[in-house]
Amino acid sequence: MLRRLVYTVLLSTFAGSVALAQSSDKITLADYLEWEGVGAPRLSPDGNQIIYARNWVDKVNDRRESSIYIMNADGSRARRLLNGSSPLWSPDGSRIAYTATGEPNGTQIFVRYMDADGAVTQATRLTSAPSNLRWSPDGKQLAFTMQVPNTGGGFRGESQVTALRPRGATWTQTPRVVEKLDYRQDGQGFTADAVQHLFVVPADGGTPRQVTTGEWSAAAADWTPDGKFLVYGAGPRVPDAEYEWRESDIYSVDVATGTIKRLTTKPGPDGNPAISPNGRFIAYNATSGEKLWESDDKFIGWDGKYRGENAQQDVYMWVIRVTAYDGEEYRYEGTTTLLR
Repeated sequence: MLRRLVYTVLLSTFAGSVALAQSSDKITLADYLEWEGVGAPRLSPDGNQIIYARNWVDKVNDRRESSIYIMNADGSRARRLLNGSSPLWSPDGSRIAYTATGEPNGTQIFVRYMDADGAVTQATRLTSAPSNLRWSPDGKQLAFTMQVPNTGGGFRGESQVTALRPRGATWTQTPRVVEKLDYRQDGQGFTADAVQHLFVVPADGGTPRQVTTGEWSAAAADWTPDGKFLVYGAGPRVPDAEYEWRESDIYSVDVATGTIKRLTTKPGPDGNPAISPNGRFIAYNATSGEKLWESDDKFIGWDGKYRGENAQQDVYMWVIRVTAYDGEEYRYEGTTTLLR
């Protein structure tokens, strides 16, 4: 109900922008340049306020910009706070974390106090853009994901040539040596030769610490209530994992040691884990467990049986039950289908 209220209020607030685009039969370039949008609404812990991002097109610099706004839960007193995106309330509601352009350059993590002073701290000075911010339960740390250059063996033509180029030299464009299956994507072009890992940083600012390692990327994570573990979705941690791009599982990682445990084993993609407030359950999205692939317009399941034409996978919500916790390690009890 609260989520429905949040989106209803946001849609009502910017109905004027939508009406502008509907005043003609077709959307034109001029309409697009004036189009504004809202996203990432977050209800405050006390339920009284909503923060959200409002974005628009910077016509002068040909790029999108974003500001963070706040309003009352009933939609009144909408007002701008500052430039930034991806706002997130701290557990006690006293601060918000968000991303914005910072020093020395690029996207950084900031924390703003929500009192009358509104003091802002730049928490990071990263070389790559952070994303998927998550507050720790005690509000002392922030977890986030960030791309890390791939340090695996083999040819790395771009980095090798860059290391030899004198400062300020103008050379012919570096040859690109492709060594991975997923090297290019629609709407993006060539993908970075990097792996996405989980990091944590003190909320007051400091040096980020990398939590996950290796050649396997990690998605957005959720903290366990004790703040000792992060639970996230990721592809299989096997050699040549990019060939298993339809597969993913739920993992937990010890924030202190980096020890990783696989929590799900069924076939198919598992992701978007969310831990219950009491820490007893982990809900996540998954398919029915039947792997489907197409061959001559026919769909085949995991068991090799014909599924018929135009067959589709059912998407379910599953639950992992936490059966015990001894202060150092969680124990889990299989998976259960919650709803579809």
